Amino acid sequence: MPVDFRTADQQRSYGRYAGEPSRARVRQYFPLDDRDRGVIDQLREDHTRLGFAVQLATVRFLGTFLVNPRDVPTPAVAYLAEQLRIADPTCLERYLDRPATHREHTADIRRQYGYRDFSEQPEHFRLVRWLHTRAWLSSERPSILFDLATARLVERKVLLPGVTTLERLVASVRDRAIERLWQRLAAAPDGDQRTRLDQLLVVPAGERVSPLERMIGVFEEQLLPEAACWLPIYPDPHQPGAQQVSGVLELSHEAEADNRVTVLAGEQVAERHRPAPSELA
Repeated sequence: MPVDFRTADQQRSYGRYAGEPSRARVRQYFPLDDRDRGVIDQLREDHTRLGFAVQLATVRFLGTFLVNPRDVPTPAVAYLAEQLRIADPTCLERYLDRPATHREHTADIRRQYGYRDFSEQPEHFRLVRWLHTRAWLSSERPSILFDLATARLVERKVLLPGVTTLERLVASVRDRAIERLWQRLAAAPDGDQRTRLDQLLVVPAGERVSPLERMIGVFEEQLLPEAACWLPIYPDPHQPGAQQVSGVLELSHEAEADNRVTVLAGEQVAERHRPAPSELA
């Protein structure tokens, strides 16, 4: 699977603010509770208090700390300043006057609020297991899995990794789930059925396409879940190639996830040069 599967919106928004949020959104995602204010009020200067609050709100919203913690939408800064009774939100510009301050605050937030690195166990293992379960049981596109994984990391207070790290993880886990499905499907046919399946890939003399390609053309507009599991189903019994495939796949897939079989038919069967067992599956 190509690793760079993110949409344009995902490329713009991963780990950073994409535009200015509405006032309602700011009030929904940037409130400070009593505990937050108690921690922040231990700091003396307005710019350090506001800077700490901005970093805390950012990691809660984005799942990561910004290289420049001042690179936050103005409405969010204003709302945080309002909650801290800071009259001049522009004081945030002074937050990096002492470069070590924001790094110290980052460490404090991680320690006091329980944020962890992406590679820390057992959370990383749990993410991989969760991704594999979704990839095995669902037909979600990799871009959807990427968004779901990002949301899970934010919810579980795991700092987002570099974007390519998460992309590669999603792609590799999904590929393993598909390969597992190929292996299980390829093991299902007996010897006679394997021979019949191989014949579906052979272009008959005088023809330009194989029986399998002809079948794909018939079903590409109206592929049913049953068609993914029972290839002999044909809308016209006199359709060329129909007799060749009759009885090929009288197999039980009760142990498989039905929608994954459908995805295999919809996404993989059209690839002409995959190695076994995906070709047989």
